[in-house]
Amino acid sequence: MEPAQGKNLGDVWYALSGQERRTVVSNLVQLESRLFSLRFPASRSLSRSFWIGPDTSLALWHGKRLGLSVERGPYQDSLAVLTASTTKEITYLKRFGRALRPFQRLSREVYNYQAQSHLDHIMNLKRYLQITPRLTPHDCPALHRPALRHPDLQPNNIFISDELEIKSQHSTVLPLFLQYGIPKSLQNYGDEVSESLQIPRLPSNFDQLEEMQQFQQAELFRRRQLHYFYVKMTAYMNIEHYNALTYEYSTLRRRLFQHTTDPWEGDNVTLKADLVTLTREWREFSRDSKDACPIQFSDNESTECIQLAGAQSEACEQLQYRLVRMRLELGMKVGSLSHDITRQRRARES
Repeated sequence: MEPAQGKNLGDVWYALSGQERRTVVSNLVQLESRLFSLRFPASRSLSRSFWIGPDTSLALWHGKRLGLSVERGPYQDSLAVLTASTTKEITYLKRFGRALRPFQRLSREVYNYQAQSHLDHIMNLKRYLQITPRLTPHDCPALHRPALRHPDLQPNNIFISDELEIKSQHSTVLPLFLQYGIPKSLQNYGDEVSESLQIPRLPSNFDQLEEMQQFQQAELFRRRQLHYFYVKMTAYMNIEHYNALTYEYSTLRRRLFQHTTDPWEGDNVTLKADLVTLTREWREFSRDSKDACPIQFSDNESTECIQLAGAQSEACEQLQYRLVRMRLELGMKVGSLSHDITRQRRARES
């Protein structure tokens, strides 16, 4: 295999100016538009030149999953895609599962440092299988079309060169309603400004803020800017993808699929919280006030789960804050921080 040529984008990502970031995002959206224009007969992994082969995603083959006798594709319809990885994980946990402390150490405090039973996750996976027939967007056939997309568009998988080369291993063909999404390195979900697509701006008192606060605001501005650029450019260059992005409950559908596909690592909250959210919003989701949700949770169980999910999210935010402080205390502020602050100040003054 020939090494990719060019400079790794991850090495310079935080030193790019706003205009340079905009150019990178524009090039990515253009490339995605070309990939989305391709037509495929089935879903899952590309092998050799243009052959749709079995699913080679890491989640399906990780560890002892390699030896399981389970369906691995290619898949002819959306329901098969939605259920295959879940069935795989249930099979694995029944055969090899055991209680685990969450692999993410920050989450262990949320669980009082107790090992979590794999049987609870199996129960949630089975709940998911009960609602999978309803996750497919029946009123929009265009979203079922198999589409090709890179699974992890983040700076370390992109090389800056004349061709804007991208590592393409593990690329998969999936129904469009499961392929959509803002890349993790560009998205800023959970932020009101980003989700409402307001034009990002620095606070008016930016110059009066302390250095740590300036760093936080500059970083928040960068995340909002990337989110805004990506969505706006997708709406202009890749309308099929934009329609999938804006389809009702598209984010919840994709989260459910991803969280049932991922190998279990001792987290019994993330998937369950998605299921609880679905049950709470079922009437709007199904568009039928008389349609009962196939799965149910008690009020106490729902409330406890959402609280635990919130605690996990807060733990992640605290980690990010500590990393920022460490970066400043180690003297890393001399680099991208000072450049970012200077750029944002000039942009605000112009």
